Amino acid sequence: MFQYDYRPLNNMLIKVGMDKLFSSLGTEDLREISERLMVYDYGLSDCYKRPDILCKILKDIYGKSYVRLITAS
Repeated sequence: MFQYDYRPLNNMLIKVGMDKLFSSLGTEDLREISERLMVYDYGLSDCYKRPDILCKILKDIYGKSYVRLITAS
């Protein structure tokens, strides 16, 4: 029986969601997030691999209001 590997499709869907989130941010915020991701050797498209790192970065930048940012997207 043929089994399809859905990981590439899942990764693409997660990336679309991440792009939506990041496009709603201003350029300064986006630059700040990108710079902090580089410390971990990650780019914006890699955030699905380690969501804990993105969560930590968003907490550092936005404080408790990071939850509203995530739930609004």
